[in-house]
Amino acid sequence: MATTRKQDLQHMAATLEAWAGQIADLRAKARSAGTERQLVMGTQLTALRQQQRAYAAQMASTRGASAAVFRDMQRGAERIASEFRRLYLQTASRFPC
Repeated sequence: MATTRKQDLQHMAATLEAWAGQIADLRAKARSAGTERQLVMGTQLTALRQQQRAYAAQMASTRGASAAVFRDMQRGAERIASEFRRLYLQTASRFPC
């Protein structure tokens, strides 16, 4: 069953909220890390925040878009989400559980 635009936008908003929590958690862990690790983490956290901003921009641009354009934007958002997950896992792997 296809999702509605409203459901997709709700999902995107929830994703952004979850990412904010993940980034905050990583920032807290980075503060307790050594100086060298903090520098590496700072770069990776910046990349995560850029992905988050790109996803938010994609979400904002979907409002008022035609159905075909909306589908294209969804695909773009999925690519951004995939990149965020990859960067997050890479960053999180630098910390012990």
